[in-house]
Amino acid sequence: MKINIYTKTKKLLSFYSDAIDEYHKRLSRFAKVKVIKLSSRELDKKLIGTYKIKVSSTGTNLSSGELANRFQDLALSGHSEVSFVITNHSFNYDEELALSQFNFSDQLSLTVLYEQIYRAFTINNNLPYHK
Repeated sequence: MKINIYTKTKKLLSFYSDAIDEYHKRLSRFAKVKVIKLSSRELDKKLIGTYKIKVSSTGTNLSSGELANRFQDLALSGHSEVSFVITNHSFNYDEELALSQFNFSDQLSLTVLYEQIYRAFTINNNLPYHK
């Protein structure tokens, strides 16, 4: 599966960057994940042909297991590319996901999203999460 994460974050603080690098490395055995930095004006043009998930505090709350099931459902229904968009701007999306009801910075949202994607893939592959 190909996963794109769109964010307006230009530069990450080092501790966020370190965590994301670790999750990116771990996820590489399951999926191709790419972080794409862009402005809200470019969104609709970039999101053609992908399943679009808006990440916000007002979306649907899913457990790790439910997110894992969601990835399986998307794959089984023929969606080989999924795009998560961390933004407050409006655009045409297929579903809206909340990481929490709290409002997080884009940097923290990106880190938590990476962790939850990794957790979903470990669940789907019957792997222990903790080393």
